Amino acid sequence: MSDTSYSSNRQEQDSSFYKMPIIKFTKLFINGDFVDSVSGKTFETIDPRTGEVTASISEGDKEDIDIAVKAAREAFDSGPWPRMSGVERAKIMMKWADLIDQNREELAALETIDSGKLYHSTMVLEIPAAASTLRYYAGAADKIHGEVLKPAREFHAYTLLEPIGVVGHIIPWNAPTSIFFTKVSPSLAVGCTMAGIPNGVLNVVPGFGPTAGAAISSHMDIDAAIEVGREVMQAAARSNLKPVSLELGGKSPLIIFDDADIDKAAELALLGILFNKGEACVASSRVFVHEGIYDEFEKKLVEKAKAWIVGDPFDPKTQQGPQAYRNQFKKILSYIEHGKREGATLLTGGKTVGSKGYYIEPTIFSDVKEDMLIAQDEIFGPVMALMKFKTIDEAIKSANNTKYGLAAGIVTKNLDTANTMSRSIRAGTIWINCYFALGSDIPFGGYKMSGFGRDLGLEALHNLLSGAEIMRFTSNSGNHHAVNFNTSRGFLTKLKIGVKETFFPDDLFRHSKNKDKPLLKWVQYFVPIFEWLPTYTWRMFYSDFLAGLTITSLAVPQSISFAKLANLPPIIGLYSSFVPPLVYAIFGSSRHISVGTTASLSMLIYQNVSTVANPEEDLNLYIHLVFTTTFIAGAFQACLGILRLGILVDFLSGPTITGFIGGSATILGVQQLKGIFGIKYFLGKMDLITRLKGLWTRRHEMRWETIVPGVISLVFLQFTKYLRNKNPKLFWLSALAPMTTVITAGVLTYYPIEGQRRGIQMVGHVDKGINPFSIQNFNFDSKYLPVILKAGFITGVLSLAEGIAIGRSFSVIKNTPHDGIKEMIASGLMNLCGSFTSCYMTTGTFSKTAVNYSAGCETAMSNIVQALLMALVLKFLTPFIGHIPLFALSAITVSAVMGLINYTEVIYFYKVDKFDFIICMTAFLGVIFIASDVGFMLSVGLSVLRALLHVARPAACKLGKLPDLDIYRDVEQYTVSTFPGVLILQLGSPIYFANSSYIKERIMRYIRSEQDSNGQIVEQIILDLSGVTSIDTTAIEVLLEINKILERIGIKKSCLPLGIYRPSFWNLEVVVGHCHPSSDVLEGSGKKSLSACYCDERDVKVMVATRCDKHSSSSSLFSVASW
Repeated sequence: MSDTSYSSNRQEQDSSFYKMPIIKFTKLFINGDFVDSVSGKTFETIDPRTGEVTASISEGDKEDIDIAVKAAREAFDSGPWPRMSGVERAKIMMKWADLIDQNREELAALETIDSGKLYHSTMVLEIPAAASTLRYYAGAADKIHGEVLKPAREFHAYTLLEPIGVVGHIIPWNAPTSIFFTKVSPSLAVGCTMAGIPNGVLNVVPGFGPTAGAAISSHMDIDAAIEVGREVMQAAARSNLKPVSLELGGKSPLIIFDDADIDKAAELALLGILFNKGEACVASSRVFVHEGIYDEFEKKLVEKAKAWIVGDPFDPKTQQGPQAYRNQFKKILSYIEHGKREGATLLTGGKTVGSKGYYIEPTIFSDVKEDMLIAQDEIFGPVMALMKFKTIDEAIKSANNTKYGLAAGIVTKNLDTANTMSRSIRAGTIWINCYFALGSDIPFGGYKMSGFGRDLGLEALHNLLSGAEIMRFTSNSGNHHAVNFNTSRGFLTKLKIGVKETFFPDDLFRHSKNKDKPLLKWVQYFVPIFEWLPTYTWRMFYSDFLAGLTITSLAVPQSISFAKLANLPPIIGLYSSFVPPLVYAIFGSSRHISVGTTASLSMLIYQNVSTVANPEEDLNLYIHLVFTTTFIAGAFQACLGILRLGILVDFLSGPTITGFIGGSATILGVQQLKGIFGIKYFLGKMDLITRLKGLWTRRHEMRWETIVPGVISLVFLQFTKYLRNKNPKLFWLSALAPMTTVITAGVLTYYPIEGQRRGIQMVGHVDKGINPFSIQNFNFDSKYLPVILKAGFITGVLSLAEGIAIGRSFSVIKNTPHDGIKEMIASGLMNLCGSFTSCYMTTGTFSKTAVNYSAGCETAMSNIVQALLMALVLKFLTPFIGHIPLFALSAITVSAVMGLINYTEVIYFYKVDKFDFIICMTAFLGVIFIASDVGFMLSVGLSVLRALLHVARPAACKLGKLPDLDIYRDVEQYTVSTFPGVLILQLGSPIYFANSSYIKERIMRYIRSEQDSNGQIVEQIILDLSGVTSIDTTAIEVLLEINKILERIGIKKSCLPLGIYRPSFWNLEVVVGHCHPSSDVLEGSGKKSLSACYCDERDVKVMVATRCDKHSSSSSLFSVASW
């Protein structure tokens, strides 16, 4: 048991420090599936805090390694991972890193109960470091390349760097997460596979060294082993001579000189040995202190060690947790006893802490001889050997007196001393006045028995790449080579590609390819509920039920308020929160969207439909037209999804939506003031001037009995919104505040104030029961049809834009599925079904979705819960709704629409793009001063006009070379150098008939400007077409015409006047087919001939330097090159 002088914050575990994570995965991970081991054996993993079993893990053996290696080999030889571009691999690795960040708390907790690491340290340092390592190597994935060599002139030589193949990693137990990603990340970056991402690329086989580890070392089909044991090298040599990278531990010295700050040096020494309980290969287990400060240092060190807090690793105050497992715990204690027997002096520690778990006190020995076992063996625990030295030479000799050479530390203020020591100590990593300073970009490895090879940094990639040297004899001594287009793609092939990219970019048929159950995959694709329902658990239902309960408490007052905003009976708002969420839960792809009515759609429906049917005069007609509008909008949405025409929604720009919704919110906010002021009727056009006049002319109807509580309710709602925005953890205020407003206002108005007697307007009678059918109420009368068609189109498009944008936002946050086409179909179906069952327009709402997400929803089941709870409200609670005062609903509505006026976004548009600002303000001012449809169409028209201007007047710029770099940039933005006689231009958009004449004129203006500014004749123009995604025949004719003009104005015949660089394959194919459609290898001259040349960077430099003199033998019109 511990000495009472030791600090300890434990014996019993305090559950308030943490939430025990659920251990979900206990099997081997092979070929993309979790599977049991072949033998069926398992091993127990022990919680080192208590010594109790936490889980039984499948134990991998040789047979399991064989299966994993076979999967990895197949993935390497025929799978997509090694054949992906580095950019594609990087995207997947970045996504994995994001998932690590999102699940940081759970991963840290699992690491703590597995290895005894400090929870707060693991969560703040180790888990983020794992994600950082993945991102570092993701950044390197597209930068792995060979070199072009310079042999004799008749040879062309280059090197290739390719992934070495299947790689085996043996991960130690002391830091499983960080070391796992240290080993795996570079392998994934270069394209190796491991014994996932995709299936077979990454395989994980938990097991023990003598079985699973030995199988990896000796396996004939593993091409490289990145490991941590000495025996593996022998096994690798006996098998297939696979290259091996070894990290074998250390006995690292920390040398403290007499000019060091003693207090800080003592803290550094403790950190060096006690970090991770001493279970670190670089732990500074040997501390050498200059004799001049030894006594004082020893005293400080012991004081600090005794104050060190050993205890529950979940407690933020704890500085040292338990050793990882029982055998290591007993091994450390045996080393401590051996040190005592050898004659070393135990200064402090050496005992266990507590009655449960594997806790050991920080232990410090003095009077240690260098040949003692505790000074030579890697103990891997919180045990320090303290020794003294006199001179630098003595310190160097003592530091190197070990079979290891992994790391070392030096503490001194003298730079000469630091340099001398760092050059003399044989260690892979040397820290000066610091310790444990590691990073993804810093190579790590050792000397001597600490192994060889390097982890981390770009050097880690060298172990995983194999090189090939390729040399080709060139029979042609010319400086360019013909480009061979053996088979030009036909019109139908190009059309098929274009149609696929436009309408089917997600590869609709991928779900039935290479699947065991294609029919099931099709059903899951078209009905997403079947995708997540088979794996649904009670734990997930618990989370979804709480989320559904929370959003229902928000949906009730919102549905009533938004229905009043649309001048509909409250019951229709409640109906709309019953059927549509059920339909969306079945067909929607998002896991977090909460469906319901919105303020923007409610006010748009009222603004449009009320122009032909005034709800104050003929409510039934108005309701029937609203149902019809919802039907048209739903049919329109479903057709867009089925025909895969989501491209139409993309024409609604952000500024258009922001301005339109802001203007509509302003109008409806003013409109809803009637409820707060107590005004009964409010007729007239839906523009701001008319609304304000209406308030003024009816000011005599205003009542203080509604104004005072209405303003108080509005202030309360805005205050709760402010609190929620300030502290996201208060998400529940979004649901609680409206419900509190409704209940409080209803109770106070009904009893103490007796509101109806005082003239306060109430909601009135609300029918009980669930949705009746309404299909019989559709009205397609020709005098109403234009208006409801327009209203259906506008609300349908806007609800799609809002719902899809919200769904995408939350899917990015949690990395969950989201498919825009499925969302269109789901929105259409839920509004179609809603129109049949007395509902009006619904979509994914931001406020409810945010509450749903924050409340912990797992799937769309939360929408089903909301629907069922709303059915209970409709069946039993509607009589109470009739007593809600209208001022409360108006306050909720005004508060909601105020949030739709996004002035910060408008300011952003003004600062970043003035044209976007104009589009936004056009929509806003058009809506509030003319009409909503006029503002909308004006704004959309400006957006389309802008897009047309970009096509008709594409951006072009003149390029120059940055000093000392082979990089070309815009001369207007950078200080660059240009070349006499050479004009380099960059085009940044497709070249079509609509802009080809402008491009010709723009190029000629550049030529005239160049000659006018410096008097030099332009001898060659180089067009950089890297930004040109497509080109048509009219544009090609214009380029030919430019070429002729350049010849006429006096350019030498010995030079190619026009050079085209970096064209896309598609553009090059069009140019080739236009200029010489009958030839495979395109060379020669003629009216429309083309010399398609490949020039490397060296050729381009020569071309620019010599003004194309090396092409004197060519009479072609174009030179197409890679630049």
